[in-house]
Amino acid sequence: MPTQSFPDNHEFNNPAPYLGHIVALIANPAINGVIIQVIQNKPEKKYVVIHNGNKATYYAMQLRISEEPCPSINTFPDQEVFDSLDSLRHQLWAVAREEHQRINAELAQYRKVSLTSSYKSRLNILQDQLNNATNEKIRWMKFAEINLAEIQANIITQVVVFEVMVVKGENVRI
Repeated sequence: MPTQSFPDNHEFNNPAPYLGHIVALIANPAINGVIIQVIQNKPEKKYVVIHNGNKATYYAMQLRISEEPCPSINTFPDQEVFDSLDSLRHQLWAVAREEHQRINAELAQYRKVSLTSSYKSRLNILQDQLNNATNEKIRWMKFAEINLAEIQANIITQVVVFEVMVVKGENVRI
């Protein structure tokens, strides 16, 4: 089993380090693993290695570069594994989507109630100011402000989109 030990300064010199490097434990050369993370500690780096399905952290002096292929590197899962992962991903996405829609609906309802309350308060204040105004120009100004407030309230509370339609086909032009 050809291997290369790390130099005494615990830095990779040849070949250059990179994630995915296959290493063997010096204490047990039969255990090969792959570097999945390099932790830049001082005075020396640590390497997170995955082997036999376990994740462990080692110093450079505990590892040596292995030229042997990792035993699990040539295995590829069956289509059923990908199908089950895709199904699980879709289920998780659907749950997250429903939660997102529920939260947005609650937030929209809260904001609508808040806007309605603010509108009613503003309208009451403007109505009181109109009733208390003695100058005709001030009365016209308050009347215009009330009309503007009503227009703004109608714009805010109107529904923008009822439904989205998706059109598919070869000869569809938009």
